[in-house]
Amino acid sequence: EPGDKSKNGLSITLVAMYTLKKGEEGKLHGPLNKKIGGSYAPRKVMLAWARQQATQRGFPPHTKQRIHIVLDGEKCLRDGLKKLFPTATFALDIRHLEEKLWKLGRKFHPKESKTLTPWVEEKTEMLYSGKAAQLLIELKKIKLSLSTRSTRDKEKREEVSQLIGYMEDRLDMMNYRQLIEEDL
Repeated sequence: EPGDKSKNGLSITLVAMYTLKKGEEGKLHGPLNKKIGGSYAPRKVMLAWARQQATQRGFPPHTKQRIHIVLDGEKCLRDGLKKLFPTATFALDIRHLEEKLWKLGRKFHPKESKTLTPWVEEKTEMLYSGKAAQLLIELKKIKLSLSTRSTRDKEKREEVSQLIGYMEDRLDMMNYRQLIEEDL
C-alpha cells in the first residue's frame, strides 16, 4: 500500500560501474564501459561482484588509481565497500540529501508556500558549496529553537533530529565542492 514502510518487501542492490577518462582539456569523459548489475541476493553478493568487475578492469584492491564510489547512504554498503576497496573515496548521493531537505522543509513551510523552495535551495546550495558542516550547525540551531514541550513542534523536532543524525554519520562523504572541482 502507498506509504507502507514495512519490511515485507524484497530489497535489490544495484551497482553501476564505469570508467571515466581524462580528455585533452582536462575534463573527465564517460561513462565508458558501463556495466549494471543487480540482485535480490544479500548485498555482499553484489559487493563481491563489484570487486570482481573492478579487478577485471585493472583496478585491484590496493590500486593507486582513483576509485570513487557514490552511495545512497546505507552504512552497511559503505562498510562493505571500504573493506573491498580500501583506497577508494566515497560520496553520498546528493539527491538523497536533497530529498531529505525537501521532506524537512515541508514540516516548516506549507507545500504551496513561496518560502519552501527558497528554504530548500539555500540549504542545497550550502551542500554544493562545501558547507555541509555549517548546514549541520544550522539544523542543530533549528532544533534548539523548537519547543521540547509543545506537541505542535514534535514532528518538526523528530524530522530535524533524523536529518542531523543522518548527516553526522555521513559528513565525511559530503565533500561536494571538492568533487565538483575534480569534475566528479
